[in-house]
Amino acid sequence: MEATYKRSLKAKAKRYTILAFSFVGFGFLFLIGTIIVRSHVEGQWSTLTAVFAMCGFLVPVLTGAVIGIASGTFFGELRAYMSSIKEYRVRRAFQKFMDYISADDLDMAITIYNGYIPMKHPTRDYAYSILIMLMSRSTDPDLQKRGMEKVQGMREFYDPSKVQL
Repeated sequence: MEATYKRSLKAKAKRYTILAFSFVGFGFLFLIGTIIVRSHVEGQWSTLTAVFAMCGFLVPVLTGAVIGIASGTFFGELRAYMSSIKEYRVRRAFQKFMDYISADDLDMAITIYNGYIPMKHPTRDYAYSILIMLMSRSTDPDLQKRGMEKVQGMREFYDPSKVQL
């Protein structure tokens, strides 16, 4: 999505939301105004006055609702775009993570994993399993020890004997 299209979507969403609330507000003000004016006039409500009041109320409110739906579609497009940007960033971070793994730079891969891949994203689970295996097979004794602890923790967590049947 181009920046100009995004800005136009944002402006349309804002404009349509303001317009929708204005129509609904006008409808309610018209109804209240009609009731106030009618209460100062003697006599009963005629059918024509009642129809005029209901149309004066319903038409702006329904128009506002339709415009509000259009505003919602613009906001939906913006939300989808923002979601796509977030997904792009995660995938880009994962690509850097894999580049560091390929270059045997495990410390930078761990930094990317901890800093740029969100906690509740499926990519994080996949990267975690890769890191555990690489850490457990590392030549660095500290990384190897941490990797073996993680492998042991995963073995205990996924132990089938803990499942109650």
